[in-house]
Amino acid sequence: ARALLNLGHTFGHAIEAGAGYGAWLHGEAVAAGIVLAARMSHRMGWLAGRDLDRIERLFTRTGLPTRAPAALSPERMLELMSADKKIRRGRLRLVLLRAIGRAVVTGEFDPALLRETLETGREAASVPPLDAGGAADPTGVGRVGREAVSVSPLDAGREAT
Repeated sequence: ARALLNLGHTFGHAIEAGAGYGAWLHGEAVAAGIVLAARMSHRMGWLAGRDLDRIERLFTRTGLPTRAPAALSPERMLELMSADKKIRRGRLRLVLLRAIGRAVVTGEFDPALLRETLETGREAASVPPLDAGGAADPTGVGRVGREAVSVSPLDAGREAT
């Protein structure tokens, strides 16, 4: 159960630190981190494509970010992730998904897949991020609104009211 609670945090903490604390809310960074963990899990052959699509759609529907800031390079993300408290014997460990609801902590992954996940999991550099009011964000890290969002797995497939 503890692993599931940490899902997205290794990626999310790197986003928070790389963007500058306060530029992204903790929940925004963890949301993008959960999607990155799901993409990594899918690349490893652990998470089915339909489950990855479901996760991405859910976060998109809630207005939470699903990608790391374009300004945050994979090299910088890896550097920041290397400070994570889940490192054991010098090896980064990630919380990844075997299926929705089945998280595991593992250091058994191909570093090239992680790098690829970080590279393809960034916002498009050509699209300037917007702040909560819809204006261009000069920091280049993007934001979403601070409105509370209730998300329940039971809502999957239902339109928001």
